[in-house]
Amino acid sequence: MSEYADATFFHTGTTDPAGDVFAELEKNQVWQKIPAVAEGRVHAFPEGIWTFGGPRSSQQVLDAYVAALTS
Repeated sequence: MSEYADATFFHTGTTDPAGDVFAELEKNQVWQKIPAVAEGRVHAFPEGIWTFGGPRSSQQVLDAYVAALTS
């Protein structure tokens, strides 16, 4: 796991009608021990970025990465 200790975790911010998966993960002890989670390096893309789109979607995703990493 040491190979991934400095990783940052990004996920889609799209709301799932079945519920908030990440709210459930926050209760999980295994999830809490992942270095990126324990150190606050988990970021959701803003709602509305379609991660499976074309060049414009890619640009929005990259802009969201940069904004998350520089804030």
